[in-house]
Amino acid sequence: GPVESEFNFTMSFLIPEVLISNTPVPSNSKVFIEERPDLPSVLVRQFPGFAHDGDFIREADKLESDLRAAGEEDIDLETCYLVGYDGPYTIVDRRNEVWFTRN
Repeated sequence: GPVESEFNFTMSFLIPEVLISNTPVPSNSKVFIEERPDLPSVLVRQFPGFAHDGDFIREADKLESDLRAAGEEDIDLETCYLVGYDGPYTIVDRRNEVWFTRN
């Protein structure tokens, strides 16, 4: 069934530029193609393993704390990007990141 959360999640997949022209048109109104040509600078924390929601939230909290301790300013702390680079069958050396962007 549906999962209740206090957070809003949007799942995104990057489509390489060479494949854009062959990307099928989504058949579901909740699926859409969004161009993001100018993603702002991101501040990143990388971590390993099979990440679950709690892991991403914990790492985002750590990144926010580190940024505040470093005196970083002008950061959008309302939106956090949860980034995974590996498919479900990758068992070892998994790479995950949390991102905040500069305003």
